[in-house]
Amino acid sequence: MMKKLKYCYHQGEIVAATEAKLHADTEAFKFGNLVLDQTIACWSEQESQLYVFRLEDHCRRLWESMRITRLPGVYTAAHFEEASLELLRANGAQQQDVWIRYLVYKGMPDDGPEGIGFTIFNYALPAGSLSEEAAAGRALLSSWVKLPDHAMPPRANSAGKYANARYARQEATAR
Repeated sequence: MMKKLKYCYHQGEIVAATEAKLHADTEAFKFGNLVLDQTIACWSEQESQLYVFRLEDHCRRLWESMRITRLPGVYTAAHFEEASLELLRANGAQQQDVWIRYLVYKGMPDDGPEGIGFTIFNYALPAGSLSEEAAAGRALLSSWVKLPDHAMPPRANSAGKYANARYARQEATAR
């Protein structure tokens, strides 16, 4: 099980993860007006170094999802990269693998420039969670199907698309 690290990057600053709050009336909650991405930082024991997997690519994809879903481009991919590294340092993320999860959303007027907020969380991954043995599992076909391309933009990594995957996972768990 992943454990949320102590700090997150929320509305332009490092804050205690328990202090990151969003108003229930945000478009993110009401309409799923949220895009997301994630990557992983892996600790190299041999080099005593934390390496973030394709950080630039993931941050650019996050920005591209913002563009496709017409969330105003008030942040840049470079801004997300800098915030990611700042957060890893604040969490003292070393000697462990860390999951980095990005959320960019249409919030309330005071949630950032043009009401666009973003939050980055870090999660500590359990030892051995990236091993092939841990990743092996069982599979099944779900009765839920992917949304068609004309229903939702397939290249935007938006929260709405994940409801479909959640239904499939619930079905698999029930089976």
